Amino acid sequence: MLAWMGSRIAVPSLVVTGFRSRLARGACRGRVLCLAAFIASALLATPAMAQEQASDRVPAASSAAPVSPWSLHLDLDTALFLHSRSKAIGHLLKPAARLTIERPWRQGPVPKLRVGAQAFAILDTSSHYRVWALALSALYPLVEGSRFELSANASVGASLNADILHSDLKAGVPVLPYAAIGLRGAWKLSTEFHLGVQLYWSELSIVSLGLGATLVL
Repeated sequence: MLAWMGSRIAVPSLVVTGFRSRLARGACRGRVLCLAAFIASALLATPAMAQEQASDRVPAASSAAPVSPWSLHLDLDTALFLHSRSKAIGHLLKPAARLTIERPWRQGPVPKLRVGAQAFAILDTSSHYRVWALALSALYPLVEGSRFELSANASVGASLNADILHSDLKAGVPVLPYAAIGLRGAWKLSTEFHLGVQLYWSELSIVSLGLGATLVL
């Protein structure tokens, strides 16, 4: 009788012990799951926080005033006519002016290339020296520093024909193609104003040297 009662009491105690062990394992598993969930949420939140911080920094960087890409060049030159038959200074040399507006070609295949339009004129009232040209221009910096820039220039367009452009001093058609190449050195006195010198060879018959000013618009 006592043995039977002892066995009846032992069975519930084993059940309770097993139930408690299951509860302990369940609690441990729950803690592991909670810890894993916490780590996963932290890992997922880290990129979002970094993205928010980066987005917060973007307006501060973009709030700076943009620099205008347009620039205006005015060159005042002395033109030497290679085909002049007269050796008098008044016939060999004439004043000239060149006006260029340009901007960077951002979507172009060549980085740093600037393109624009150019007008060139010999400042003389005689029809024999009437060289007026309109052209497309391109400028590429060969040396670019914080204070000085050396650039190569090229222009292609159309010009009024003039006698002085030909070795026989006889102009035929009223309009002929225009082409010029040159070098420009500019000192950056400020971010908006540059002062420099330039040397051009135009129409295979005019060499011009002078001073130039650049205004960044």
